[in-house]
Amino acid sequence: MTCDTTTHGTYTASAANGVRRVLRDAEVLAVSIVGGPGCGKTSLIEKSLRQLAPGVRVGIISCDAGTRHEADRLSPHGAPIVQIKPGASGHLDVASIAGALLTLPLRSLDLLLIENAGSLTPANNIDLGQTITATIFSVAGGDDKADKHPDLVRGASAIILNKVDLLPTMPFKLEAFEADVRRLNPTVPIFQIASLNGDGIETFALWLSKQVRKIKCHESHWFG
Repeated sequence: MTCDTTTHGTYTASAANGVRRVLRDAEVLAVSIVGGPGCGKTSLIEKSLRQLAPGVRVGIISCDAGTRHEADRLSPHGAPIVQIKPGASGHLDVASIAGALLTLPLRSLDLLLIENAGSLTPANNIDLGQTITATIFSVAGGDDKADKHPDLVRGASAIILNKVDLLPTMPFKLEAFEADVRRLNPTVPIFQIASLNGDGIETFALWLSKQVRKIKCHESHWFG
């Protein structure tokens, strides 16, 4: 199932909390996936869907400015998808997320993956009502990106380094990248993956499954 909606409105803390309440009531873990153009967000989601099925029921919100390429790539996996076209800012806002939730079968989901617009600007770090944020960097983008985008690292619940299969051929200093991440966010898990061939995806998917179980256990305890 694929739907389209258009981004509108602006960010407010109350609106983000409203989205969070809707997701909490449905016991759905929402993960905002942030990363620059070409870092592999869609490939990460595509490969993760294969690892998570059938035990974790996944829905997707995909942000694509002018095409349906991402939604078309993900549709064959059977997960319900809402495609959002970003507004003039070029980014998602909380109003668009709230609208997308109205078209998703939340009671039939465990996990919602929100694919942000391809950008590493601070606007991609706003609160959309997500439970956690996964920030993805690419070996092809250089080992200085964590240092150049500290807010995206500090706000992350997970850091993903994609395209590690290119390490032997790229001037990328893995130790320097990890040191920058640890300086900004000492305890955040770092996942090294190669989304093209699927290496490392299983470990990331297992981590996502664990976060889903935490939500389910917490909600069951909270509501008795």
